Amino acid sequence: MRIPKTVVIAGHTITIKYKKEIIYNGANCWGLYCDDKHIIYLKMGMEKSRKSEVFLHECIHAIEFIHNLKLSEKSVNLLGIELFAFIRNNKIRLV
Repeated sequence: MRIPKTVVIAGHTITIKYKKEIIYNGANCWGLYCDDKHIIYLKMGMEKSRKSEVFLHECIHAIEFIHNLKLSEKSVNLLGIELFAFIRNNKIRLV
């Protein structure tokens, strides 16, 4: 999956940026969505499949925050993994 430079979620343009290190609540992370800045950060150097999965995970967080869904991290993880598997296993090409 090609990761775009921006995505639009619920009318908000979300910028995708890469960082060498992402720390949240004292822990190293693969990705992070910052709602106040509308930025998804992805860790540099991830393998392609991991990067796609993390990108989808952070997009789910963006949807969650924008719509105040209050999903658990477990639910966000599961949705990210399953959406990635659905796209890959069904050979769905996303531009």
